[in-house]
Amino acid sequence: MRGQSSVEFMLIIVVILTYLQVLVVPLFKFTDSISRDLSKVAKARFFLDEVSRTIDFLGASAPGSSVTLTLFLDRNTYVECSSGLRAVVTGVDVGSDINLAKGFCSFDSKTCEITLVPRYSFTCTPSRVEGPRAFTVVVERTEGDVEVRFQ
Repeated sequence: MRGQSSVEFMLIIVVILTYLQVLVVPLFKFTDSISRDLSKVAKARFFLDEVSRTIDFLGASAPGSSVTLTLFLDRNTYVECSSGLRAVVTGVDVGSDINLAKGFCSFDSKTCEITLVPRYSFTCTPSRVEGPRAFTVVVERTEGDVEVRFQ
């Protein structure tokens, strides 16, 4: 009788371990991948938020004011400046199309785009920067508008 209960107990343990291996572990890997990709999108959004807030702050400041930021762009991410600030994160798998505040992630094209438009006019030098790397961002108020330099 003791041998039978030991065998039954081991069979139950085998069934539980098989269930974990077949269903839970792949699901964990999938959600881990999605959370890493959404983290890249959040880092790009933080980059844009910091630059946009600084542009707005200096736009209301006196000419000659400046702020220096140190910000990081992740791999497969670039930021463009034209009439607004636009970050594009490529190669992300977010599981489905997602509408973000000020942006959109497309499941089909595996890209997320985020756009912010500061209240004050600005110019950027250079007009496009790509990660992965840390940037020193110098934002300076001049007579005409706000200048943003990525170094």
